[in-house]
Amino acid sequence: MTLFQKNPEVEVRALCDVYARRIDEAQQRAPNTKTFGDHRQLLELKEIDAVLIGSPDHWHRDHAVDALNAGKDVYVEKPMCRTLVEAPDMVRAARVNERICQVGLQQRSGPIYIEPKEKFIATGALGKVSHIDAIWHGGAAKPFYRPKLQGLERIGELRWTF
Repeated sequence: MTLFQKNPEVEVRALCDVYARRIDEAQQRAPNTKTFGDHRQLLELKEIDAVLIGSPDHWHRDHAVDALNAGKDVYVEKPMCRTLVEAPDMVRAARVNERICQVGLQQRSGPIYIEPKEKFIATGALGKVSHIDAIWHGGAAKPFYRPKLQGLERIGELRWTF
C-alpha cells in the first residue's frame, strides 16, 4: 500500500482486514480511511475504483473474483492464486466484467528479466512465442538430514549429537 501511495494519482480510501491490529497499523499510513472486517462491505463502496489484495494466498481467488464482479480493478500480490484450478475463475471474472487484474511480480521487473525480454522476445529472435511454462527451480536437491536420538549419527557432512 505504501508503494501505491507514492503515486499522486492514488488515494487510499478504505482498508479491510479481519485482524483489527493490521487495520490500526495501516490507518497510521492512510488516515481518514473507512475500515471493514468483511471485504464484501468494502466492495459496495462506489468511490472505490480498484483494490489491492494482500490477503493470505488461499483467499486471493475469492477476494479477486468478488472485487472484479463488483466492478473494481484488482492488483493481487503474488501468487495470483493457490492452485492452477483457481486461475481460470479469476481470468473469467476479469474478462466478463471488463476489468483489469494485475498480479504483483515485482521481482520479475528487474533488469535481469527485462533485458532478455527485450533482446529475445521483443526483437523476434525466438520467433513467435505463444506459450510459456514457467517453474521455479531451487537448484539441486540438498541432502536430507534426520537425526536419530540414540547418540551420534553421521549423515552426509552434518553431525548431530544428543
